[in-house]
Amino acid sequence: ILIGDYLDKGDEASMKETIKFVYDECTSGNMKLIRANHEEYVFRHLIDLKYFYEENEETQYFTSLKFLMDPKNEEYKNMFFDLMDEHTYDYAFLKNEHNFLYATHSPCEEKYLGKHSPKALKMSRNTRFFKEVDGVKLKAIESLGDILKEASSNKPQHIFGHVEVGSAFHVYKNKIAIDTGCVSGGDLTAIIVDPSTNKREFISVKSGIAPNEPLLDFSIHIKQWTN
Repeated sequence: ILIGDYLDKGDEASMKETIKFVYDECTSGNMKLIRANHEEYVFRHLIDLKYFYEENEETQYFTSLKFLMDPKNEEYKNMFFDLMDEHTYDYAFLKNEHNFLYATHSPCEEKYLGKHSPKALKMSRNTRFFKEVDGVKLKAIESLGDILKEASSNKPQHIFGHVEVGSAFHVYKNKIAIDTGCVSGGDLTAIIVDPSTNKREFISVKSGIAPNEPLLDFSIHIKQWTN
């Protein structure tokens, strides 16, 4: 299961390679996709060019739009449409005698998990973090405090991405962040869940990118509560 944001991560060659890889894996039955904010925005905009959020800097954050709107890339646009129509799900859910977990693209409050209202589905793919302190916009990881306060080892596991979290401390009780910042010099991380047991295993690879600054992780919040 790929929890989203596979678009907008590189140049034209990277986009071609990524879309083709994801398409081949999904159409062969090896992969399923979770609905994420990048793919959702691009998909809606391609269907309706009037669909536009002013706060989105399209040329900076949605670089795949220009690529997919180019007639010479119609093949990749069709692949992307098929992925969104046939292989993309709002969230993943697993419950049996050994496991109880949700996987969403974005971290969100637990009251939205498993719900199908428009707001719940929106929050599960794109929780927006716009908190400011003294006029300075916080990084997304610095705005996760309320979500982490809900954490409990007795609740369903919640696996999510969307927010870059350093790999040193990206699991806290039932909250599991797997976007460990590979585009910022961190790791690319996957979690393997055995449905027949409660075994959980992480696999990570280094990005090979020199980080501009250290990636923050959950400890910036946990430390506050334990002092």
